[in-house]
Amino acid sequence: MPGRWFLHFIGKSYYTIASFKKEAQKYGVSRRISLQVLKKMTWGNKVLLCMLQGKTPVVFGYFVIERIGGLPPEAAQKVQEKYPCEVVDFGGYVVRRNCGEYVAGLTFCTTASVQEIAAEVEAAEEKGQLMVMGTFHPHKPVRLLDIPFRQGFRPFDYEAFQKSIEPRQRGLPVARGQFYVSGGAEVAREAGGEIQVVQDYKRKEEILCPSKA
Repeated sequence: MPGRWFLHFIGKSYYTIASFKKEAQKYGVSRRISLQVLKKMTWGNKVLLCMLQGKTPVVFGYFVIERIGGLPPEAAQKVQEKYPCEVVDFGGYVVRRNCGEYVAGLTFCTTASVQEIAAEVEAAEEKGQLMVMGTFHPHKPVRLLDIPFRQGFRPFDYEAFQKSIEPRQRGLPVARGQFYVSGGAEVAREAGGEIQVVQDYKRKEEILCPSKA
């Protein structure tokens, strides 16, 4: 599986591995992301998903970056004006996930690169609530022995990780090492992806305790 990878932890506040997989297999994966990290990504990058089980994390799946959601309206309009696009969904429905909910707006295909989209967000007065989205794929469970929980997305050496996996007679296979790498975004192998306008995004805690929002 060539191409750049990132490692991302799923928090245990609202999910178990089983519940996240069930939701992701039905709706796909949608994860909040900062603009600075988005700049390091390209269409087709893969994000390896893991969650703490006991004191160490377990890899259980990955998703491919196929869609960016939550752009501010100004940036979404600029992308539509500057790059060829095609509407694929008019939205208007509520997406409810264990970690929060939002109203899906217009979704359109675009030939813009992720960096070009990020540049439009950076130029906009409002920055929106950016999300990377894509299709979920299960992964053979592997326990990561040397990687502590961290938020966000970290560039990850997937090939080195694969080579380090050690089978165990009992329990899950394990991988020793951190496998983090540095560097900027690689050139996209395929141009284009999808943008989804997101409205009324609320985290789960805002839904449960609206007075604290």
